[in-house]
Parts: sequence; structure tokens; C-alpha cells
Amino acid sequence: MDENVKVPWWQKTWVVVLACIFIPPAGLTLLWVNSKGGIGLRIFLTIILAIYSLMWFAGITGGGNAAKTTPQASAQTEVASSAVQDAKPVTAPDNSPKMNMAEFTAIQNGMTYDEVVAIVGGPGTLSSEVGTKGEPYYTQTYSFEGEGDFGANVILSFQDGTLSVKTQYGLK
Repeated sequence: MDENVKVPWWQKTWVVVLACIFIPPAGLTLLWVNSKGGIGLRIFLTIILAIYSLMWFAGITGGGNAAKTTPQASAQTEVASSAVQDAKPVTAPDNSPKMNMAEFTAIQNGMTYDEVVAIVGGPGTLSSEVGTKGEPYYTQTYSFEGEGDFGANVILSFQDGTLSVKTQYGLK
């Protein structure tokens, strides 16, 4: 006779499991509303889901560190962002458009995009553009593939036509 009773969709085991995985707070609620399983099992799963929910919320709100940075990468960012502008003319080497650490080091604040392209050997990809060209504080951000670790890259920001910030990850 129990097989003829229609179970609401939100009480089905597969819905509760998927909710626990993809939307932990909702899964936790459905776990307690659903009468399946003993109290001990529900308490155990509540503790596990509470920890998982905290990690889930941290990931949603940006509490986690999406890109691991090395002290070297942080130091490069701080040096590039400083007010020191020792722009030195650099000859353009014949190389691939992927940037290596030597090229990154050769690039200095105050350089134009064309000077950077001459050092790197190829153009970057325009990632963002803020403001109107010709207006004060017009900013363009370019990304370049890097040589080194998996995912190595460089991000350069040009404000009013000159390099103002440079960052890198994983260059060798």
C-alpha cells in the first residue's frame, strides 16, 4: 500500500543529495524536513554539511584566494606599482609573443604599449578598458601569456597611454 503514496519531489532522496552538494543550506533544510534516516545520521550529516556550507559561502563571496600568488609575484607587483620610473630603451629581441621573466623585468613603468610589444615580440589581449580615449585617467588592461609554470601570465595596465601597473604569475 505504501508504494501508491506519492512522495513530494522535495522529499525524494536524489533531490536531497543534489541539494546537499550544490546548495548546502537548502540541502541541510531538506535533510531535516525529510523523515528518512535516524537522528544520529542527520546530526552527523548536519555537522559535515555545516563545514561544507562555510566553505561554499567562502567560495561564493570571494573569501577564498582564487589565484595563489608567490612572494616573488607580489614583490614584482609592488615594484611595478611604485612611483619609480626608470624607463630604459630596450631593443626588441626576436622571440615568441609569450612573455618570460627577463622581458617582464625589462618592462618599466612609463613605457607605452608599443614599447612593451616591441620587447615581448607580440601583442597582448585587451582585457578591460575604463573611461574614454583621450580623457584623463583612460585605462587599458592587457593580458599576455607567459613562459613558465602552468597558467603563467602577465597583466599590464596602461593609464593615459603609459604603463602604470604590472603583475605576473608563474613566469620563469
